[in-house]
Amino acid sequence: MVNTVKQSVSDILITADGPKGPACEVKEGSVRLARKTGSVIVPVAWKGSRVKILEKTWDGFKIPIPFSSVTFKYGSPLVIPQTLSSEDEAGFNHLLTEAILEAGK
Repeated sequence: MVNTVKQSVSDILITADGPKGPACEVKEGSVRLARKTGSVIVPVAWKGSRVKILEKTWDGFKIPIPFSSVTFKYGSPLVIPQTLSSEDEAGFNHLLTEAILEAGK
């Protein structure tokens, strides 16, 4: 992933709570990737006017229904210092969690 980000000329999107959850709990991967690549994290939240909720998934995955409106909200960019120690990443995980929740309001 680090090589892909460093070689890419476009942006990437990562679901910060990971593929297995729990939902809305930021895992260490997003912050660690940003630290190793010098990337900036921009928190994003979305809301659809009409959505299908997949009840059997661990996170209640939502899919916008065709022709519904979707609104995106962006939080302030979060810069992760490349000199950050692995032990201090947890503090930035907490900041990212708060930024995502704030963007979702």
